[in-house]
Amino acid sequence: MVGARICQIMKHFVIKAGGYSNVRFCIKDLYNRMDEECRKDIFNGNAEGALGFLATKKNADNMFFYKYHVDTEGRLARLFWADSKSHMDFNIFGDVLVFDTTYKTNKYCKPLVVLAGVNNHLNSTIFCCALLSDERIETYEWVLSTFIEAMKGRKPVVVMTDGDSVMRRVIKNLLSDACHKLCSWHLHRNVRSNIRCEEFNNRLYNLMARKCTTHEFEDR
Repeated sequence: MVGARICQIMKHFVIKAGGYSNVRFCIKDLYNRMDEECRKDIFNGNAEGALGFLATKKNADNMFFYKYHVDTEGRLARLFWADSKSHMDFNIFGDVLVFDTTYKTNKYCKPLVVLAGVNNHLNSTIFCCALLSDERIETYEWVLSTFIEAMKGRKPVVVMTDGDSVMRRVIKNLLSDACHKLCSWHLHRNVRSNIRCEEFNNRLYNLMARKCTTHEFEDR
């Protein structure tokens, strides 16, 4: 907080502990911890501005929907939003829902959930987004239940995921009538990382894209 460099902070710990052997962490651990605390400060510091921006969007768009959740310490932990175009697109193209988690690629180092689909031009269309602080089952249940609330109770017929076990449980709990499918891109990536035969990988990928019965698939 006073602007000391990390190497100076480490030196202070070493002096107080009476030597490096008495400090139960290395300087890399300290760098990681400082980076983590910095990201928390960024996330919490921008929370008020984000909520103010979403409130302004709501004033300009009656169909704009947003919801947030704070933790026990009063910090913003979950943030969900969907605009009027998202509502209209889901009403038309919402039979198939893709549950995608962009894993910590933003400056807050937080999971970004994107619920999307495909329109009549075969282009991706975004139904909603959510920025989260963790990936626990109750957090994903909050996202999915909030999504259903935002879409006036309408539910998808098919949900596609990358096979994450937490998502599977959430879908089973909240969308029990929906058919859960695994994303072919993730399946193909897993195959390529485990099987080193390019011919087999290409044939399997082409087979996954074919329309065939379970028996035909197993036979091929």
